Amino acid sequence: MYEQFDTIGGTAPSDTELVQRIRTAARTGARAAVDPYGASAPDRAAEVGEEALDEFHRRHYAAVLAYARACSRSSQAAADLAKEAIGGVLHCPEPGVGSDTAWRDSLLAAVRRTGAP
Repeated sequence: MYEQFDTIGGTAPSDTELVQRIRTAARTGARAAVDPYGASAPDRAAEVGEEALDEFHRRHYAAVLAYARACSRSSQAAADLAKEAIGGVLHCPEPGVGSDTAWRDSLLAAVRRTGAP
C-alpha cells in the first residue's frame, strides 16, 4: 500500500502539523488563483490545506461522529455537531495542543461543549 511521506523526510505529519497547515491555508485565504490567461490555476496553499484537512478528518472524524451520535437524537444532528466541533477546534485562535491524543481529546470536548443544552 502507498505510504505518504512528508517533505522533510519523515512519514505522515503529526496532527499538530496538519492543523498548522489548515490554519495557514485559512489565514491566507487560499483559493484557486487566476493565471494571466484567465484560467483557474490551483493555489498551492489551498491544495496543501485541503490535503491536511482530508488527512485530519480521516484520522478523527469517525470517533468524533460516534461521540456526537451519543450526544444527539438524530444522525443529521450528530453530523452537524461533529462538523461544528471540528471546525471550532481547527479554527480557534489558540495555537492548539501538542500531542496527537490531545487533539482527539480536544475534539471530543468540543462535541460535549457544543452539544450541551
